[in-house]
Amino acid sequence: MERKENIILTVHKPKSKDDWRCVQISAEADAVLMQLYRATGLPVSRIVSQMIIQGAEFVEIVED
Repeated sequence: MERKENIILTVHKPKSKDDWRCVQISAEADAVLMQLYRATGLPVSRIVSQMIIQGAEFVEIVED
């Protein structure tokens, strides 16, 4: 699969450290995650963790 461009995240300062412990994902992201889960049989937590670890180098951080 060809990568189109970097992932861009805008800086947001959370109110407390606990704000980032749990996330909700969009329906589109969930569909992709379930495709990967069905194809690999890996635990969802492992898939998401690896996506974050391996995708981090493609993230560009920008200030508002």
